[in-house]
Amino acid sequence: RAERVIDDVASIQQELRGEFATLEGRCRIAASPFLAIHLLGPAWEYLRSAHPQLSCEISAMSTGRVIHGVLDGTLDFGLCFSPLRQPGLRQVDLHHGQLRIAVAKSHPLLTQKKPLDAIQALSGIPAVIHKSVSGVDLCDMHPMYDHFGIKLDIEMVFEGDDLAVQRVANSQSWSLLPDVVIEAHPQLVCSLAAPSDWDAPYTISAIFHQHREQNPVIQSLLAALKGRIST
Repeated sequence: RAERVIDDVASIQQELRGEFATLEGRCRIAASPFLAIHLLGPAWEYLRSAHPQLSCEISAMSTGRVIHGVLDGTLDFGLCFSPLRQPGLRQVDLHHGQLRIAVAKSHPLLTQKKPLDAIQALSGIPAVIHKSVSGVDLCDMHPMYDHFGIKLDIEMVFEGDDLAVQRVANSQSWSLLPDVVIEAHPQLVCSLAAPSDWDAPYTISAIFHQHREQNPVIQSLLAALKGRIST
């Protein structure tokens, strides 16, 4: 209740001062490792360049820990891949993409002319699979595996997407990764062409308590993230 009152007061002050008002205060924010490095950290730096009186505690951690931190109040704001909606939390989907099969740039499967043949051949190749995490949608066992008859031969389970990229880039293994992760490492990995009936959506979502929706720092951070994702 106190946070809601404080945020409402801060929001009113922001409105009275106008769009050029200076934000101040300390914010506790976190994201999964890839999003912390590539999105949340740069967005915060952009926000702080305009509001130097802001400070933050920023952490890179598993998506499950981000969700729990926001739920128990130890975090003010989180950025996650495909979090499951939770009672009491406000979720803002900032980006919609597709999970893709990532392989090394020189992988033999890239010579397959038919996308379906390449996807079905994954059953005989070691897989690098995301660790199951509570609160995250479609984490370790994706419906596309059953849909295309892919039998997993798991050689490594990971939490950080950059770890998966490094393993895939230096082996003949494959991994199911968000397209933005693959596109961030064009020198290391690439996507297999997807069959026409491939359907593996994901979101990049911001999460915070519903009663923090009027907090001007959270609203400004959301705007900064939207600007970075759209470009």
